[in-house]
Parts: sequence; C-alpha cells; structure tokens
Amino acid sequence: MYHPPLHRKLLPWLYGAIFLVVAPALIFYTAGYRYNLKKAAIEKYGTLIVDSTPSGATVIIDGEERDTTPSALQAMAPGWHRVRFEKARYLPWEKELEIRPERVTFADQVHLWQAEPEVHFLFSGSIQSMTSNPEQDTLAAVYTASDASPHLLLVQSKGRISLDTALPTADADKRTIQWQADSRAISLESTADKTTLVRFVGKGISTTSTSSEGFWMDTDFVSFADGEVTRWNSRNGTIASETMASSVREKVGDFTLQKATTSTQLLFDRTFSSRAFSLPSGQWYLEDIASNSLLLRDGIRWLGVNPRQDQPFLGLVEGDTPRWHITDDGRTEALFLHNNELWLWDIGNPPELLVRDSEPIRETIWHASGDAIFLATATHVDVLDLDSRGGRIRHTLATFDQIQDIDMIGKLLYVAGTKDGQTGLWSVTVE
Repeated sequence: MYHPPLHRKLLPWLYGAIFLVVAPALIFYTAGYRYNLKKAAIEKYGTLIVDSTPSGATVIIDGEERDTTPSALQAMAPGWHRVRFEKARYLPWEKELEIRPERVTFADQVHLWQAEPEVHFLFSGSIQSMTSNPEQDTLAAVYTASDASPHLLLVQSKGRISLDTALPTADADKRTIQWQADSRAISLESTADKTTLVRFVGKGISTTSTSSEGFWMDTDFVSFADGEVTRWNSRNGTIASETMASSVREKVGDFTLQKATTSTQLLFDRTFSSRAFSLPSGQWYLEDIASNSLLLRDGIRWLGVNPRQDQPFLGLVEGDTPRWHITDDGRTEALFLHNNELWLWDIGNPPELLVRDSEPIRETIWHASGDAIFLATATHVDVLDLDSRGGRIRHTLATFDQIQDIDMIGKLLYVAGTKDGQTGLWSVTVE
C-alpha cells in the first residue's frame, strides 16, 4: 500500500490554515479596516474626497504628498489630519480636518486664489459707489466727472465700458446703487433721502426722481411719503400712486405696517386676517423682501420677519445694508458691515460675527459660489473662506494706496481706489 510523504499530508492542512488567516484579513481590508501601527490597533478607515478650482492641485496629507485634485483618498486613518493643497502661482489652502470611521469627509469646494494677481487700470475718475447686477455680468458705477457732475458708468465682462453718460441732476452725493431683479433699471439713493431711478432704453437711459427712499419689488420701485405709496414701473417708466388709510404706515402686497402706539408697530398679513405681529420697539420701515421674508429697518437695526412659517420668526442684526446671496438649497443669506465688524445673517437664524478688524471695513461682496467673500479695508483686498472647519482662511490678494469700493464680475474683482498715484477703476484677476 502506498503511503504519501509526510509533507503531502501536511499541505492541505497548511493551505487551510493560510486560508483561515488570509481570508478574514482580505475581508477586513476590503471593508475598510486597517492596522494602525501607532495605536497598535485595528481601525475602520474613512474616505477623504478632494477637489479644487482650478483642479490639478497637489494634495499633501500630514506633510506627505498623496495625490492631485480631484481624487478620493480611501485609506484615511480616523482622527485629525493636516490637509494642504498646493498649485504653482496660487496661494495654498491648508486646514485640520477630522476623518471619521466609515464616513466620507469632503474638501471638494476649495477655491485657490492667484498668488500674484494681475492688476489693470481701466478708468480714471473719482468713483463714489458701484454694484454688479443680479446676473453678475454688468457693473454700474457712479463717478464725479471733471466738471463736478455725476456720471453713470456701465462696465461689462473683461472690463469693457458699454455706457458712460451724465446723470440729469447736479446732485452728486449718490451713494447707494440697487439693481432691479431683471437688470432693466437701477435706483440711486442719495444721502439727502432722494432717489434717482434710471431705466435702460436701447443704448441710453431714461430717468425720473422720487422724494423718498424705497426698494424694488419685482418690476416696481416702491416708495412711501405723505400717506401715499408710489410705484414706478421699470418696464414702461409709468408712475402710480395710492393713498393709504390714516392708520397705515406702509403697505406692500399682502403686508401692512401700522402704528399701534407711540412705541408699538403691528405687521398684518392679509392672508391671515386674524393674525398680527407686534414688532420690537423702534421706528421700523419696510426695506426689502427676500425669500418670503420681510426686511424692516430702523437706522442701523435690521429686522427680518417671515410670518408665514409654521413658527414665525423675528431676527435682528445691526449694520449698514444687506448684500444678498441665495444658497443652492434656497436659503437667503446676507452680509452686513458695522464699522470694523462683518456679520453673516442666515435669515431665520441668529447673525454670526465673521470678522472683527482693528480698522473699519470699507466693503464686502460675495463670491459667486457663496463659499467665500471678499472684503476691503482702507488699503487691502482680502478673501475669506467661509468653511469654518479648522478655522476660516483669510488671504490678502492685492494692496492699494486707498480703496473706496469693490465688486466682482466673473473672475475679475473691480476696485475703486488709488494705486501708484492713479485714482479710478481697477481690475484684479483673482482666480
């Protein structure tokens, strides 16, 4: 009878033992488990998704180059990691991010800003204020000409000037520009509580004036004065007035603001005939409507009211004027400046302090993505990353002798100010 050698008898047992050891290890490995030498323990790993604008940035994790954007880093040990993006000619992005077991962490909306952006001089003149339209393809600016008269300037993509015309008034103290929603017209509010309304007709303009401040509601500019509500239509330039009841202070659409006592005001919504909202003490005026929320103003105080929510809210913030941004999920956010402070207000939630500087902040604007904002001091233009994880990143993009105002069209940041002794409008390529 044949008797196999001993090693042949042992081979099946050896293969079985190897299978019992290797198979669970492979299963654990494919399931995302790893052995952490530093902790001497088996851990469930996480994933880090990275991407940047522009793409192709080098991703450095804890000092070690791992990949380039965009990519998915799956073998990430749980815990805090130093994540850094680097790309030639761009400022770096770096944060401490926490990787959690069986979770995906995202760093996929990272904007990289040019380290030495190109700065070009576009126009000579003393610019008082400027604002881009809702589509962010046209910039309206008011400047003082050599004869001391106010002029309106329209700047489009790549710094192309499409309109430069005198305004039909000697009132040169225009300060605030507001665009109508479909960019057909603008309002120019002055420090004397006057408003010049400008309607774009062909390659020219048509203007009219009101004796009070107001706000845009669809195609109408609505203002209140002497017990009347006046509506100026931006499509045809017509004006319609309506006398309000003596008890009514202001009325817009379904909403009526009434004065109950010397210190109390009530807000009525016509869709809820039995419901009235008592407002905080103050002299409140209707100022704007955003995402079904009314915005009322009393000096530097702003009150947000949405009476149609299941649980109506009142929100209060202090600052100059709101700079609106609508998020991808429909939420309305606004930026407010208050001396050397910058506040972010997600309507319906308490305001959040973003920046407190040692000197006043001249202006702030949104980046189109809503993930970052630009702010200008007297001499610097900075960008602030709104991602609060690991602390917000702030970079200085450009310096000037003096800055009056900033705004943005496309990838060009426009600065009204003085640089190297030249005063006027400048463009800065920031991304």
